[in-house]
Amino acid sequence: MADEVRSKVTIRKKGQITIKKEILDAIHADIGDEIDFKVIDGVLIGTPVVSVPKEDMEIYKLYRQRLAEVDNSDTWETISIDNEAEFIKMARKNAGLD
Repeated sequence: MADEVRSKVTIRKKGQITIKKEILDAIHADIGDEIDFKVIDGVLIGTPVVSVPKEDMEIYKLYRQRLAEVDNSDTWETISIDNEAEFIKMARKNAGLD
C-alpha cells in the first residue's frame, strides 16, 4: 500500500491556497518549484514540474516512454531526487542508456 499524506487547505479571497510543508515534502517540492494542477472527474491532481535541460530532453522522453510501458505497479519505485544531475543519471539508467 502506498504512503498517504493528507491535508486540508482553505481557499482565500483571491483564490490562493497554502500547501502545507508535509505535502511539499511528500512530493519533494521546494520554494520556487512549479506544480502542474489538473482536474479529472472532479479530483484535483498536483504534479511537480520537472525541468530538464535541452541537451537531456531526448533522454527524458525515452525515460517517460519506458515508464509508460510499465503496467505492473509492483515495478514502480519511489525515490527522492535532490538535483537535475541525479535525475538525469537515474533517467539514463532506467532508459537503458547507461
